[in-house]
Amino acid sequence: MTDRNKVIDELKELSGFLFKEYGKVQVEEANLYYDRFFAVNKAIDLLKEQEPKQVIGIADSIEGMEVGYCPSCNRGIANKKIDETKFCKFCGQAVKWND
Repeated sequence: MTDRNKVIDELKELSGFLFKEYGKVQVEEANLYYDRFFAVNKAIDLLKEQEPKQVIGIADSIEGMEVGYCPSCNRGIANKKIDETKFCKFCGQAVKWND
């Protein structure tokens, strides 16, 4: 298991704890738990985006470009074979072009 996956697992545990405790706290503290719950879940999403996923449907195009689809948002992305694109310009997902 990678360090990133360990952190994601720990953040998921924290998220579950915050969700459970949210129902037990006084109204004054509820907003704090609510904000922290969503911040933790956003951090999980951002960490998952950093894990490169394989581009879908890679095909050669004109002028030395490859084209494919982002594995997260399914939008079309292009890659210059000389300067490999590392992230989807639409959603920020880390991508890899070849296994």
